[in-house]
Amino acid sequence: MTAALPIPALTALREYLAGVTHALGIGLESCTVDHDSLVSVYVALEERLPGHPGCDTALLWNEEHGWAAAIETGSGKDLVAALREDHHDIGPCCATRHATEEVSP
Repeated sequence: MTAALPIPALTALREYLAGVTHALGIGLESCTVDHDSLVSVYVALEERLPGHPGCDTALLWNEEHGWAAAIETGSGKDLVAALREDHHDIGPCCATRHATEEVSP
């Protein structure tokens, strides 16, 4: 994630992600922000989803759909959304709960 985001909304997003990643016990280095015409976020997780022990997991967020937990299939294809949370007012605590309820170590 870039250190400085000059646009106020992206600065606020970075601060929000700092809270989410802190609550998850990881850092901003686990995040990628795409601030194209549809802002989206990828947060790499260390945990695995139940039933998919060999697949990397991530939290995804975009301004249209909110949060989703996803798995990487390892085939080089797009991520597979395993669970979607269609709420736009979700805070860091809710995002953390979203991840920890659906992802097991």
